Amino acid sequence: MGLLSRFFGYTHTSSENVLVANPLINTPLSLQVLFSDTFDIDDSDFIKAFRAYHSSLAKASFETDERLIQQSSLIGLLGWGEHVIQIVGCDYSMPAENVESCITTAHYGPALKDAARLNQSHVLLYYRGYEINPLKQYAALALVAGFFTYFGAIVITNENAYTSFPAPELSLHTRGQQTDGNMIVQLETLPLLLLYCGFVEYDVAGNNGVCIRTYGAAQLGLPDLATWVRDHSTSQQIFDMFSMIFVYLLASGATLSEGHTMQVGDERFIKLRCAAPHEYYLDSDTPLFVTEWIDASAVNPNDAPPSILPSMANTIAK
Repeated sequence: MGLLSRFFGYTHTSSENVLVANPLINTPLSLQVLFSDTFDIDDSDFIKAFRAYHSSLAKASFETDERLIQQSSLIGLLGWGEHVIQIVGCDYSMPAENVESCITTAHYGPALKDAARLNQSHVLLYYRGYEINPLKQYAALALVAGFFTYFGAIVITNENAYTSFPAPELSLHTRGQQTDGNMIVQLETLPLLLLYCGFVEYDVAGNNGVCIRTYGAAQLGLPDLATWVRDHSTSQQIFDMFSMIFVYLLASGATLSEGHTMQVGDERFIKLRCAAPHEYYLDSDTPLFVTEWIDASAVNPNDAPPSILPSMANTIAK
């Protein structure tokens, strides 16, 4: 079949030389790449630069079709190894509402956020390959997103997680790692809450304190987490705690449920509950648990894993 059929996964035929979008992926992971200017990327220049990006990409291929190009200046399938990425370039700004939802609570400076708001074009990336591990899928997407810095990308957004990250921070060119290190492994160990999941702080009217919650964890097979703190001064500690809980869950394969207890530091323990009816801002179609501090006497010894944050948690105010 031609590329048009393979782009949408209408055929199961796949080989090293023929790229086919995986027809079994119905809801692909996705990242979006913002540019400060309109882009004009030639197909041959694109794949030549991508192959030179790292030695592991030397056999990568990019396929497009005239019928697809009529809809976009850059559109097609990019693949290497088990990975196939759908690329859709858009010669216009990403919708302002979508951009704002991803940059408002992101953890970088206001100047770059303003530049993101003024973006002139963007690229949509969808994972349609054959790697089954969602973290590795995200790493492949992040690799391609970071590569677009070569063509002027400024910010990478994750609409599903309501977050974003500076594109140059994921670029091997920026980091000077064009030939050194296993970049896929590095991207797999990227703190989840930087890009693969979101981390949002809410000042809720009528409530004392700040509500902090994650978004998008379900895409990685994890529950989202939320908690209440006195003020924004402890947000970094909560960021670290949630990050380490996610790392523990991914590494151990453990699952969480309402009432589960966990040790998160020296003499520091939490219990999980579901969101209360009045906590409308925690509504979620996927699992979400609120963490609450408890005394050691309330811990279920069958629940608590070894301490995962031995020193940090003592600094978190109740």
